[in-house]
Amino acid sequence: MKDMNLQMNILRFINSAEEIGWKEAVRERDQGIFDWTEKRPVP
Repeated sequence: MKDMNLQMNILRFINSAEEIGWKEAVRERDQGIFDWTEKRPVP
């Protein structure tokens, strides 16, 4: 189950990187300002 969650997060990250560009996706990941599992900004 944990491996599947990791795979889903990786796929969501890749999709996000394709939509907004990898530099922005990495910035959002590093700063923790976007939740890819919910596809929304972190409140």
